[in-house]
Amino acid sequence: MKYLIMCLFLSTVLLGQNIRVALDSLSILDDERGIFHLELLSDTPKEKLILPKVDSHTVKYFTLFYCFKTSKDHNISILVDQQQDRDILYIDKNNDKNLTNDGEPIVFLHSQNKQYIDINAESDPKQIVRLVIYRIPPMPDSIRPKCFDSTGNLNPAIAKPWGSRKGDLNFKGTNGTFYCDDRVTLRRGKVEIDGIKYDIGLFDYSNNGLYNDDDDLLIVNLNRDGKLNVDDPNEVFKLNDVFRIGGFNYELSYVDKYGKNITLVKTDKSPTSYTVQYFQKQSSQSGQKNIINENFWETILTTIDGKSISVKDLKGKYIFLNIWGEWCLPCLKEIPELKESYSYWNEKVIFLSILNTQNINKAKELISKEKIIWPQVVMNPDLEKSLKINFYPTNILIFPDGKRYVEAGQLKKTFFDSNVK
Repeated sequence: MKYLIMCLFLSTVLLGQNIRVALDSLSILDDERGIFHLELLSDTPKEKLILPKVDSHTVKYFTLFYCFKTSKDHNISILVDQQQDRDILYIDKNNDKNLTNDGEPIVFLHSQNKQYIDINAESDPKQIVRLVIYRIPPMPDSIRPKCFDSTGNLNPAIAKPWGSRKGDLNFKGTNGTFYCDDRVTLRRGKVEIDGIKYDIGLFDYSNNGLYNDDDDLLIVNLNRDGKLNVDDPNEVFKLNDVFRIGGFNYELSYVDKYGKNITLVKTDKSPTSYTVQYFQKQSSQSGQKNIINENFWETILTTIDGKSISVKDLKGKYIFLNIWGEWCLPCLKEIPELKESYSYWNEKVIFLSILNTQNINKAKELISKEKIIWPQVVMNPDLEKSLKINFYPTNILIFPDGKRYVEAGQLKKTFFDSNVK
């Protein structure tokens, strides 16, 4: 033990002092793509519950994802007492299917857009998971009008696939029939290295209120755009990864289990890639679950210059569909990655972009300026419905068997490496 302590001391002296970083802020992951998740309100609960006495004639139910790592079910049930100016939320905080023993209900005024919900772990009062529900989720101004109107109604073109996905074919997306939800499990702070400040954070991946699990993630905003998310594998690390900041390699020597602080230390070890390997495995697994709609193969696509493409003729090959719009800022940001991917993969993969345009002339000018040479297809409502497009950009890779596909938002560098054999 004395020898180990001495080695650690010498390592610290030779390689540099530990850097302690306070993670004082709690938030959702940053996102510019306008991606959101919906929970539909239903007339009946999804599981048998002990219910409180509610006088209102308008009672609805929904569930929220709670945690991957729990001895109970992964979701919690919520009763919504819809009143004239507010929603009263009875939340099964202890996940025992009894809504009468969880303390006072939460008042969610109609004038409020968001409401936080804190769930305590089964045994540790400090182990808290924070969830959030929205009437309209946070998203860029360029995207919001395509998803929601000024009164909070969901765009019918988006409501239909969400209803289908949730088992309600009559879902219209009317304000008051759904909530948007998210996980508030990113603890964030700042670290200064060699005079440069970086945003840094811990993401509680399993959503159990602990930040030192083997599936939790460290995020370092190396490009210093102020965004902490899991979109760029070059900025996301497993807790046992060795990573590079500036001109030196670092690793974590300490992680507070509640995510309040971390300690970085310089190391002479080489950088590792455990996160990239993890993303590749996750992407490959998701590709085994998605099955393409058979009607898709009967589609005749029309390019922006009037040419026809029969999808059936492409079957048996890898087909990459990039769904985008010239109005969509995240779509524009991924163009360099798309072009680089095309130059490397076009012999194995058929590239098609599906354009949902607000200004066709502007779109054509952009395509010409960026020298995008693969076909650009015009989006139509039937195609959007068939592909179940809920956000922009969406990237879909269909496998040669014509059945399986993998879907992602903004393109990651590992997307093709993970899925094309």
